[in-house]
Amino acid sequence: MADREKVATPGRSAFDGRAWLQLLRPPNLFTVPGDPLAGFFLAGGGTWWPAACSALAALFLYMGGLLGNDVADFAEDRRDRPSRPLPSGRVSRNAAFLASMLCALIGLLLAFGAGWGALAMACLTQAAIVLYNGWFKHHAVPGAVMMGACRGFSLLIGAAAAQPHVWSMPAVTAAATGVTLYIAAVTWIADRETTEVRIGLRRWLPLLAWLATAAWLTVRHKATVSIGPFLLPAALAVGWTARIGSRLAGIPPRAFLGASIGSLIRGLLLIQAACAAFGATTAGLATAAALLALWPLSVRTGRWFYAT
Repeated sequence: MADREKVATPGRSAFDGRAWLQLLRPPNLFTVPGDPLAGFFLAGGGTWWPAACSALAALFLYMGGLLGNDVADFAEDRRDRPSRPLPSGRVSRNAAFLASMLCALIGLLLAFGAGWGALAMACLTQAAIVLYNGWFKHHAVPGAVMMGACRGFSLLIGAAAAQPHVWSMPAVTAAATGVTLYIAAVTWIADRETTEVRIGLRRWLPLLAWLATAAWLTVRHKATVSIGPFLLPAALAVGWTARIGSRLAGIPPRAFLGASIGSLIRGLLLIQAACAAFGATTAGLATAAALLALWPLSVRTGRWFYAT
């Protein structure tokens, strides 16, 4: 969060690795590969190459989006968060913009390695990122929905890598919709990050988004598929989002609200693990376990780098 960052001398020319890491929000990066991996296993994928390509594609698109976001936010950050890398001069806007474009290109090339369907979804993801950074982010509700769509399309990158006809798979579309609504709700809460105001009922929206998705997947699962492995991480996600929602009662301090938003973003790891485990395949269960193992790493890095 902003109060943890050191203010650097503007115009500093030496490479500042920590400043670049701050731009890339390391706590959030742990949550990105799980989107396409969740979609991949929900769609019945099994081979490792398209899964790896789709996961890396989503990661590079996300990093490019983060860099582009800070470039777009330069004037606002100079006013409200002057210690961040771009307004403090530790990273130049030109360098961040070029890095953003390079990440986007690498992401699309990796998606192509997972197949034409994955590339199409990656193009939709990149389009949503550009629209959010360029226009939608300045409007609370439309911006929140567009941010959610970025993560929903990211899940579909993996699903399309396993099965091109993703729109005909109810479990996949339900999960993509759930992730979209979950992140939209978190983003709507984050819209008030720089002020101290009452969050109100919106603090419960991430919980409601995941509850509805988990309930639908539980009710509609095939009788031949074991639902047990899905229920544990799904229940953990419910408990986690409920806990954070209860902590945001009243008027939370800015620092506390920022930390809570980071915690809600990390809650995606639990949601992704539940989706990956939904089919109860060996590869899916192993992926779910790996995503759960990333949880403490994300929490730990969240103590050193801001997530919003």
